Amino acid sequence: DDFSGRQTLLVLAITENNLIGRAHRTFAINPDNNPPSITLHTPQNGKSFSPSDFPFAIKVTAQDENGIESIDVLYQKDGQSGTQRIGRTSTLSPIAPNRYEVTWDDSPGPGEYTVYAIAYDTTGNSTKSARHTITIE
Repeated sequence: DDFSGRQTLLVLAITENNLIGRAHRTFAINPDNNPPSITLHTPQNGKSFSPSDFPFAIKVTAQDENGIESIDVLYQKDGQSGTQRIGRTSTLSPIAPNRYEVTWDDSPGPGEYTVYAIAYDTTGNSTKSARHTITIE
């Protein structure tokens, strides 16, 4: 049996009075040192959007020899600290091989934004995509 990936340890303690205590902890056991590959396809770097362009699909391809656990798509507004998550998916799109899509539902307001994605494989490795800069009018 393959013991790599996310494993949960469950501990039960039973007292003399038959009271039961339960605790669990999940660990990432990772003999895999190879991170996934990821490419952010849309939005295209340098593209401008108007609020009426929302919602739109953010398209990413990602692959890993052990499988993709999930994809996060995030943005950061220029001049502000902090990153916001647009969405997370673990569902392959039927449109193309290794394709994942996240819908950006609402415009966060006018400004310049940096958009990127992170792929997480099933053994705990991750990779960030290239960052694309977009303008929302």
